[in-house]
Amino acid sequence: MIEDLDRLSDLATDLTREARARGVRLFWRAQARRTSRVLVQNGRAEETGVSTGSGHGVQVVTAEGYTALGSRDD
Repeated sequence: MIEDLDRLSDLATDLTREARARGVRLFWRAQARRTSRVLVQNGRAEETGVSTGSGHGVQVVTAEGYTALGSRDD
């Protein structure tokens, strides 16, 4: 899962640089989640499943206290 987030490191660097240049605070979150499930009955695997989800969000706050939010989930 870390590999999924590693691809976003350049984006994080760009967002941070842009926020500093504009004099705003930036809060950014990124997440990647993978869930595996196995249902076992009577010693046998009856069902299996895998689900994944990822997304990131950003919040920008100006010195005056104005706030902007954005997010994306895949």
